[in-house]
Amino acid sequence: MHNKRQLFAMGGLVGATILSGAALMAPGAVAEKTSTEQATATVTVTSSCLMTGTVNTEHVATVVNGHYQDNIGQTTIKTICNDANGYAIYAIGFSDNTYGNTVMVSDMGSSYNIATGIAENGNTSNWAMKIGSVAGTYAPTIDNGFNIYHVVPQTYTEVAHFNAKTDAPGNNSVGSSITTTYAAYISSYQIAGTYTGKVKYTLVHPANQAAPVIPYMQTVNQWANLEIPEAGDSIQAIDNRDGKQYWVTRMKDKSIWMTQNLDLDLTNIAEGSAVLNSNNTDLNKYGSGIYAAGSNGQGYSQVDNVIYWNPTATTLTSLSSTTWTNSNTLPYSYDPGERYYYTSGTSSGDTTYTTLANCMRYHTEDECLHYHAGNYYNWTAAVASDGSGNYTTGGKVAENSICPAGWRLPLGPTTETAYQDYTGSNYSEFSKLLYDYDVMSPLTYGGGSDNALYLESGYIKIRTDPLYFVRSGNVDGGSLNSAGSDGYYWSSTVGSDTYARGLGFGSTNVYPQYNDYRYYGFSVRCVARRAS
Repeated sequence: MHNKRQLFAMGGLVGATILSGAALMAPGAVAEKTSTEQATATVTVTSSCLMTGTVNTEHVATVVNGHYQDNIGQTTIKTICNDANGYAIYAIGFSDNTYGNTVMVSDMGSSYNIATGIAENGNTSNWAMKIGSVAGTYAPTIDNGFNIYHVVPQTYTEVAHFNAKTDAPGNNSVGSSITTTYAAYISSYQIAGTYTGKVKYTLVHPANQAAPVIPYMQTVNQWANLEIPEAGDSIQAIDNRDGKQYWVTRMKDKSIWMTQNLDLDLTNIAEGSAVLNSNNTDLNKYGSGIYAAGSNGQGYSQVDNVIYWNPTATTLTSLSSTTWTNSNTLPYSYDPGERYYYTSGTSSGDTTYTTLANCMRYHTEDECLHYHAGNYYNWTAAVASDGSGNYTTGGKVAENSICPAGWRLPLGPTTETAYQDYTGSNYSEFSKLLYDYDVMSPLTYGGGSDNALYLESGYIKIRTDPLYFVRSGNVDGGSLNSAGSDGYYWSSTVGSDTYARGLGFGSTNVYPQYNDYRYYGFSVRCVARRAS
């Protein structure tokens, strides 16, 4: 939502007297000069525009013989806005935490999803939306053909606007409203099941404000100084490899961190695919045989100066080991966190929610997105190299990562101070970040895990604004462990020939130099490479 501040000038007698004209004079007297004083006052009034949505009806049906279904769901959106220049409402398809996803998602897998369409007869199932304005003094105008059934937009598209204020926020009984109705045509070829489509709405004011723009993570060099100039400023950005969206925040030292866990799911990337390459992924080095293809075809190839990565993924149950073996040097990821939101210490007494909707019973949507567990990666997957077994010296930094291009893994304790754009000391970047935000003290460095006790409220600060580290646990021995109580994150730094560095934290201690087996599945947070 864009905030606009209006400046009003108020003329009048404010703390001063206006004197004008001349006094009566005696005969022969000399007139004095006229004296005039004037004062004005200004006040800044922040515009306040609110939007609330209510799902009026939901319809779930098992359909076998193809037919048209109107009113499969309905949403009413109410707006209250004191902006003299009005507001506009934008809509975009949204599902699986991905903007621009316009399909109705099937509970039986993506091959059964229903695409958007005009919701009319045909051999292919489709769904659509139309918007009606609620009659009244402040009835908004419907835009871009959404007054009849229209495909769900893949980019933010204006669906309604009102070119003046609707009401003062204190009198929210008036305002203005639109109602969206959804419809689907279910063909006779569509397999029976449950299908769910989502649309996200955004209120923008004034009405002539540009459409919401969501930048790509991979274009960080273009927006780092413009979009989030001050510490604590946050924006959402899209990873163009899979369309998922993440909150990113500028921290006190001016670095920019992801404040959501990475959720790139390697199981959706086919072997030999160019989905992960040096144009969209943090792949910076190739050669010397270190990154040669593995026995199953995993690893790197190079075509026209573009590095392609052929990853392997696994389920929770397919990797169980206590030693660093050849199989563990392959890039494995685990995806049990896709549907989990770990908050720790909530009003409900629970620490885990299986769905976003359940999490939102006790938290805002943005908080729940921050609490999303995301994906888990062994260290080889985190550093995007099946040659990670060649990194055996403590303090050595891997050149590549699973992060988007323009981003990298945080640095663990290392003496390689000249690495990339990093100019700090050999403290872990986790350690410096947590020190800056009064999570722990002192700024710690050591040869082992090097733990520290929380400062007052540090236990809360590590998992709330602006850090939002998640107690998402880890994957070990084919199972998810300590979820809801502990958090574990990889760095790019080697601990030894079997260990790698990272961040670990629980209920009493913080381990900013954490050292653990590389085959464990840890969470990942990325840092912008050039964010100054």
